[in-house]
Amino acid sequence: MTPLKPLLSDLSRAAIPPIVVVALQATRMSLLPGALSFDILMHFLGGAAIAWSAMIVYRRWEARGWIHADAIVRDYAVWMTAVFVGVIWEWWEFWMERWTHRIYQLSMGDTMQDLFMDTIGALFLVLVYRLRKKK
Repeated sequence: MTPLKPLLSDLSRAAIPPIVVVALQATRMSLLPGALSFDILMHFLGGAAIAWSAMIVYRRWEARGWIHADAIVRDYAVWMTAVFVGVIWEWWEFWMERWTHRIYQLSMGDTMQDLFMDTIGALFLVLVYRLRKKK
C-alpha cells in the first residue's frame, strides 16, 4: 500500500471536527440570520475542533510509526496548530475585507478576542484529552 492512501485517510478523518463547526455556524446563520452573533462560541469551538483534528492526525501518525514524541510535545504541537490556524483565519478575514469591501473584523479588540477564544478552545481540548487519558 502506498503511503498516500493512509495519509489521505488520516487527513479526511481529521477534517470532520472543523466541518461540523462550519455546519453549525451555517445552520445558525440560515435559521437565525438576524440573531445575536455567536462569534465567541464559534471561535472557542473552532479552536477545539482544529486541536481535535491535529490530535487525530498526531495519534494516527504515531500509531503508524511515522512520528514519535513525548505527550507534552504532542500537546504543544496540537495547541500551536490551532493557534496557527486561528492566525491564518484572521489574516483571511483581513484580506477578504480589502477584496470584498465587507466588514469581517469589527476592531483590533474583536480580532484579539477571536484569537484568545481559539487558543482557549484548543487548550480546553488538550486538557480534556489529558484528563481522559489519566483515567
